[in-house]
Amino acid sequence: MRFDQLTASARSEQGHGYRKRQQLSDQRAALRKMSPEQQKNHIQSVLTGLLSDRLQIAENQLTDSVDLFAIGMDSLVFVDFSQALRQLFQLRFPVSESYQYRTFGDLLAQVYQRYVDSEIDFENLLHTDDKVIPVLETRGQPFPMTDLQQAFWIGA
Repeated sequence: MRFDQLTASARSEQGHGYRKRQQLSDQRAALRKMSPEQQKNHIQSVLTGLLSDRLQIAENQLTDSVDLFAIGMDSLVFVDFSQALRQLFQLRFPVSESYQYRTFGDLLAQVYQRYVDSEIDFENLLHTDDKVIPVLETRGQPFPMTDLQQAFWIGA
């Protein structure tokens, strides 16, 4: 591949990332305009799709009373699921919380409540990056594990 083709390819991929972020922003804006009942139904359908894909089960198996851990939920699946929630709804669910929500209904209620309680400015969120700020006083001290590290620790 020639250099000019390579840079054009890189530019188109970069533009694709922007379009994807814009689509997510548009989806969130549309969700904010829905009634509370419509929001809850939409979130339920998204969660049903996310979990059925990750657990490789039929969507109709995800009833409010089903025990998620009985149908295959574990800490590694929860890490992947929480990443999807973060991307779609800008909600954080640490792996340490994964065992607090045993049923699909509990998880749905918690996701919906966190969504309702969130006061996130999604437009500005898309244009900011996480910044690392060094704090020299804490250099060399223990720090919290990442979600993936916790998943391996719990799942081991």
